[in-house]
Amino acid sequence: MDNNSKNRWVDEALDSINNAYRAMPDDALFNKIEQRLNVPFTKKKVIPLRIVSAAAACIIVLIMTNIYTIYIQKGSNVGRDGAQSVAAYYDINNTANEIMGL
Repeated sequence: MDNNSKNRWVDEALDSINNAYRAMPDDALFNKIEQRLNVPFTKKKVIPLRIVSAAAACIIVLIMTNIYTIYIQKGSNVGRDGAQSVAAYYDINNTANEIMGL
């Protein structure tokens, strides 16, 4: 496709929307939205400190568990053995060796 035909195609696509009509929302919908906006602000929902503390403790435990697992298995060869066994099962040994850098 040469540059001139691309420009013509773009111009035709843009010109096709010139006669399009704009979507008009229903009046009842607009009134409903206005009514919701005019409702006075109510009290915010407050999450109890106990729940926030429990969530924070869970996140800290998960992070510490991940760090511990990475630290313990850093020197082991578990990842490569697992990848090699999967590769052997699907008979893709050469690809696995390239991926694992063996």
